[in-house]
Amino acid sequence: MNKILIKKELFKKQNGKCYWCRCKLKLTFGVWSIRYNNGKKIALDKLGNIINSNYNPPHLDHLIPKSQEGSDSLENLVLTCGWCNSSKGIKSVEEFTKYLKKFGKIK
Repeated sequence: MNKILIKKELFKKQNGKCYWCRCKLKLTFGVWSIRYNNGKKIALDKLGNIINSNYNPPHLDHLIPKSQEGSDSLENLVLTCGWCNSSKGIKSVEEFTKYLKKFGKIK
């Protein structure tokens, strides 16, 4: 299965929210083109959606990191916001859950 289909499947499964902090995500597929409107740069994704500064694209993340022998199977993949993805790094699910509670991202 390709990444676009995986993201669509997970987006639907997770109701458009980050797996970890439950913030709302906007499904986009990377910057496809840049246009200018009255001197202002506008980025469009592959579907023609405008990408602006307040969009929150989903990141594909591994529950068990690949560095810890996690697989690319759908069961090991989740969509996350950028903050959660970069904060998780190679932490285990248990470690990252504690980290999120410490910073008040989850209860």
